[in-house]
Amino acid sequence: HWHIKYLDNPVKALIYAQQLHSLFPSNYFFSVKYLEAAYRTENKILAKQLIGKIQKSKHPFYNFCADAIAGVINTEKSSYESAKKQLSPLMQQGSLLPFETQDYLCYMYLHLGKLASKEQLWEEANYWYLKVSKEAEYSHFKKESTFYLSKQNQKSLKNSSNP
Repeated sequence: HWHIKYLDNPVKALIYAQQLHSLFPSNYFFSVKYLEAAYRTENKILAKQLIGKIQKSKHPFYNFCADAIAGVINTEKSSYESAKKQLSPLMQQGSLLPFETQDYLCYMYLHLGKLASKEQLWEEANYWYLKVSKEAEYSHFKKESTFYLSKQNQKSLKNSSNP
């Protein structure tokens, strides 16, 4: 948890999360942290296996966490509009849960920001990156959104200074 959220070291997080998951296979909190580490290290096969396991949980928070990362993985090759359409109900659900869901919402916000930016939909990209910068606790979310927003700010300044 610490290595993902604050130190931005998903490789080390994966090692520790795998150990905890092995010792406590029915602990869904550890499974979710293992899922995050697998996703962040781009181990999609492991992530999909963990998503399937976590989705069997009867707990709405753990199901939401798995669904959020599954939604991002499943829309990686989608257009911005298609991904937004698929993720919007999930984002609404997450915002209504009585749990701390902003970390998992930020996975989706960042993903939508990336897709919008890739399609040069600057207003939409700015919207999602601003949401990430305001709501994120994870250091990698903050780094990525700050980098994008500063890059966009530089472009705006450059364009406004040219006659």
